[in-house]
Amino acid sequence: MAVASIGPLIWRRHHTFDWNGQMLSQDEDFYLVPVDQFEPDIQANPSKTELMAFRRFRWWTPEEIRVSRDVFAPRLLAEHLLALIQHGPPEVPIDVGI
Repeated sequence: MAVASIGPLIWRRHHTFDWNGQMLSQDEDFYLVPVDQFEPDIQANPSKTELMAFRRFRWWTPEEIRVSRDVFAPRLLAEHLLALIQHGPPEVPIDVGI
């Protein structure tokens, strides 16, 4: 899938975590990227290491995320998505926490 343009930086987060017995620290930037609807494919994205953490890819509604028992990052993803849908991109990127 080709991306025509990358939109604004909307969210940021910093997270330190244990991955396979090693402590990792990462900074993440989230951009709003407009795309046509497509079917996500797990084989097209993650590395072999990431495949250990992902079961599958699919589209989720904010409500499905909110009521799911699955773990999402950031933890308040549903709330941040709803705010984005209702109010559009923030003027400056917001820290979305862990």
